[in-house]
Amino acid sequence: MIGDGALTGGMSFEALNDAGRSLNNLIVVLNDNEFSISENVGGLLRHLSQIRAEPAYFRMKEVLGKAFSRIPGIGTGLVEFSKKYPKRFFDVGIAEQHAVTFAAGMAKGGLIPVFSVYSSFLQRAYDQIIHDVAMQNLHVVLAICCFSGIINRLTIVCLIVP
Repeated sequence: MIGDGALTGGMSFEALNDAGRSLNNLIVVLNDNEFSISENVGGLLRHLSQIRAEPAYFRMKEVLGKAFSRIPGIGTGLVEFSKKYPKRFFDVGIAEQHAVTFAAGMAKGGLIPVFSVYSSFLQRAYDQIIHDVAMQNLHVVLAICCFSGIINRLTIVCLIVP
């Protein structure tokens, strides 16, 4: 599974190129949510836009939408917490690396932050977990959710635990 923003990264193209050498079948699930920090640009954008205009795309989206609407609790499940404790909830968007370093800074200041993340996206922050948390022996709680699914918008959060 890969997001439309991440698909344009070098590692994505390297992996797809390498997979193309193989004789094995490969399914790549594209989370094309048109959600980016800045305006999407380039040839890949034009190609994905053409695909989204096809009737087959709308039929598939309708079928998948019905299937995923039956799955309870898509998301990190922190909406209630964010409403109850708005001063202890930080939504940093799709920024796992920043979230870990942000949590490390809070831990260095004496707080016990909880970093909530989907397991499939945790790999983006491995360097920060090692260098900013583990090597400094900081107390940061990693709340790793095991299902990433196909979602409209991912929220990565840091919480302050009293």
